[in-house]
Amino acid sequence: RAQDVVDNPKKDTLTQADLMIEAQVGKESVTARFVMPKAADRPSLMWNSTSKSQALYNVPKTKTEEFAKTWADFRDKSAPFAFAPTTAAKVEIVKNKGKEKLAFEKRGEEWVNLTTPEAKASAGEITSLLTGLSALKANDFASPATAVPVENSITVKDAQGGTAFALTFGGLQKDAKGEELYLAKTSLEA
Repeated sequence: RAQDVVDNPKKDTLTQADLMIEAQVGKESVTARFVMPKAADRPSLMWNSTSKSQALYNVPKTKTEEFAKTWADFRDKSAPFAFAPTTAAKVEIVKNKGKEKLAFEKRGEEWVNLTTPEAKASAGEITSLLTGLSALKANDFASPATAVPVENSITVKDAQGGTAFALTFGGLQKDAKGEELYLAKTSLEA
C-alpha cells in the first residue's frame, strides 16, 4: 500500500533498483522496482510501470522486505518426500552408520520382521513411519555439491523390488534459531 506519491522523482532513482519484480497479467506486463533508502527511517521507493501508466510511490520498507526472496523460496519443500506409502512392500532401515539394520516385508495385509522373525512387526507402526516420511518437508535446500554424511538410511521398495523412495540422512547440526536439523538426500527430485 502506497504511503505517498512522489511528484518529481530524479531519473537516476528509477534505474537503480535494489529489487525488481516482473509479472505478466493477461496481455499487460507489470514491473515493480524497489529502491531502498539510505536513511533507515525513510520509506522505500517503489516504481510501478505498466503498459498503461507509470508512477512512483513511497511504500513502507517493511512491506518491500516480504518480496526479497531467493529461488529456493519458491521450490516445493515437500516434493523430495512425496511418495505413495501404499506402494510399499519392503522397508529397510539402517542406523548408526550401518551398525543397526532392520527390514520389514509386507505379506498380504501383515508386515513381517525380516531382521528378527520371532518378533512380530506392527502394521500400524510401519504404516505410521511410511505416512510420516511422505509428509516430511525440507526446511531449506543445501547446495547440490553438499555431501550428506551417510549415518542413517530408509529405503522403501515396491512389490516389483524397485525403489519407491530412499532417504539418506546425517550430519546433525543446529540452525540460527537452535533447531536441530539433518542434512538429507532422497531419491526424489524437488
